[in-house]
Amino acid sequence: MAQQEEQLIDLMDQTEDQAEDQMEEVLDTLQKHFRSLRNEAVRRRELLSCNQAVGESFTDYYARIKDLADEVDLCTGNPTSCTERQLQMLIPDTGADITVIGTIHLDALCIPRTRFEPPPMTDVVTADVSPQTPAVGYFEAKLHLGNKSCSATVYVHEGIQTLLLSREHCRALAIVSSDFPEPILKVTHVNRCTQFHATTMTSPAAIKDYFLQHFSDVLISKKDLQTQPLKKIAGPPMRIHLKPGATPFTVHTPRPIPFALRDQVKEELDSLVQLGIIRPASDNPSEWCHPMVLVPKDKGVRITVDHTHLNSRVARPTHPSPASYDAVHNISPTVKYFTTADALHGNWQMELAEEDHQLTTFITPYGIIQHCCVPMEFSATGNAYCLSGDMALQGVPNCVKVLDDILLSDEDLPSHLQHVH
Repeated sequence: MAQQEEQLIDLMDQTEDQAEDQMEEVLDTLQKHFRSLRNEAVRRRELLSCNQAVGESFTDYYARIKDLADEVDLCTGNPTSCTERQLQMLIPDTGADITVIGTIHLDALCIPRTRFEPPPMTDVVTADVSPQTPAVGYFEAKLHLGNKSCSATVYVHEGIQTLLLSREHCRALAIVSSDFPEPILKVTHVNRCTQFHATTMTSPAAIKDYFLQHFSDVLISKKDLQTQPLKKIAGPPMRIHLKPGATPFTVHTPRPIPFALRDQVKEELDSLVQLGIIRPASDNPSEWCHPMVLVPKDKGVRITVDHTHLNSRVARPTHPSPASYDAVHNISPTVKYFTTADALHGNWQMELAEEDHQLTTFITPYGIIQHCCVPMEFSATGNAYCLSGDMALQGVPNCVKVLDDILLSDEDLPSHLQHVH
């Protein structure tokens, strides 16, 4: 009796397994059917325009976009010209002596088996020194990556799931350096890779126009800031370090503004907000609040803040900055050509850490405002800016800098133009 019950239970389990398999087959068939009813372009459009909805958790968004990605065939057409498929299939392996692919890749790459040569009579081992399955054969191919190419012998093995590119072919295609695995002893960093050919230019005005045109992304004027944001210096934001036991300072009444300057002050404040240098403070109360100070100019007005009390309560970092006299004496007496550059709103190119914004709060007749960038009147601004500038220009020959003023010099014009470029 017990044996019959066990047989009945086994039979029921097998029936359930078969039912589950049949159900999966039905669901797969239905999915293929409904997928064929929809246009591939529509599915791609839904995937590319999929954004996280308001209030939707990232987990739900990730699951939704993954379902859309599973429905879209990102690689249609000729498989040999599909960049997405090639990148997914090929892995550089600097530990491999040969380039290998599996038999499962032949159809995807449109490689007929008639191209095979007889397999070599050599043993192939894997990274763990275990023997590799025998090669089915090999064929000659031309590998291309960007503007690099090389001839390659590609071995075909059973069971290979991923295409592996050998060390020599990685070198030939410039995926690794030609001296790999030797360490790279020297790296020359340049912002532009193009060669400068302007030896026919001798007029300073023509040379200036050339650089202003070709480097318009960094050589800008105050007028350009009306249509583009002020770029920030690369690197971590600056921190303000309060001394232990520092007491906050607060003023609750703004200083009066002369009637003739009110419109100019409001316009300047709005301009600084647009540039991302300052921002309206939040509703959260701040223990720090400083008075605004106006400095009239020939055209307009300069907005400054009296940070006297904050400066007396912070630990100031120190970084050497050469005096103008010392900088000039570092210039070789044989040079004849010079180029000067002045950083536009140099200090404001340095971002201030978010948690320190409230320390720079100042009051105006138009509301409470905080600095997003390093304030010019802060005692540590000059030291931090000089450090960032020296790090950015480190290694540039014939270059002297005083705060945000830079001077490049050379003995001949062609060398100087290449230097500046």
